[in-house]
Amino acid sequence: MMLGLEMVFPQSKLVEFLSIETKDSANHQIVTAIALLDAEPDKIWQAITDFEHYEEFMPQVMRCNRDRIDEKSSKVSIDLDIPWPVANIYYEMKISERDDRLFFRWDHLGGDLHENKGFWLLDAINPNQVKLTYHVCVRTKSILPNFIIRLAQKKTTKDLFYAVAKRANQ
Repeated sequence: MMLGLEMVFPQSKLVEFLSIETKDSANHQIVTAIALLDAEPDKIWQAITDFEHYEEFMPQVMRCNRDRIDEKSSKVSIDLDIPWPVANIYYEMKISERDDRLFFRWDHLGGDLHENKGFWLLDAINPNQVKLTYHVCVRTKSILPNFIIRLAQKKTTKDLFYAVAKRANQ
């Protein structure tokens, strides 16, 4: 049985996955995903930086608050609804955006994770298609085996891309 957005967008025409890699390194879980999304680059940028509305379209996000630090950086707080047997997760991160609206990164500030850092990178293929890269390095406080965490991350990453593509095409 498929869960989440994969039920809504089976083999979505909006997203073509080029690669999804998950691995463990020094007690960190690392995910790198690359996909082609059929949407305008600016619309994808708007979706991935629309923190004020994440709970409306991002998988597992119950709450998200953004406090601007300056024009190019923000403090973002997120509450995630995680399925049993794992407890829900709260974390804070600092977002740093580039002027070109093609890249932003985040760094861990605190919360229920030991570490959380990563980035989104947009590469416009043409006016209506983007190669989107998502990279995250997380060290959880969970006692679940890493292979279970990797499976969950891979599914959640796919749902994340589908959600961004859907939002960008609204």
